[in-house]
Amino acid sequence: MSVSERVFWSFVRNERNGFKFRRQQNVGKYHLDFYCPSAKVCIEIDGEQHESQKEYDAQRDKDLEEFGIITLRFPSLQIFDKSPALGRFLHFVYETCCERTNTKPPRRWE
Repeated sequence: MSVSERVFWSFVRNERNGFKFRRQQNVGKYHLDFYCPSAKVCIEIDGEQHESQKEYDAQRDKDLEEFGIITLRFPSLQIFDKSPALGRFLHFVYETCCERTNTKPPRRWE
């Protein structure tokens, strides 16, 4: 895992907020950075190389939708930014998982 992926993993591992995530999950021909199977949510931490592969990423996301999986993307450089962007993204991930599993949030993101 990249450094930014390790930072993100520290927020979602061990079902810290009620949802189990797996890392480096294989689905079809794709490797997902992080995957919540109960909500069918894929999290991709996009490094700089993703700027040059937007068409590939769009097709990949579309292919995953055929499995019922939605993809949420976050730029890796923002993980190290002092802005609240990461906190907002984590909250969005959590809310998305709650919506997709039709569950009430057991607690707020820490």
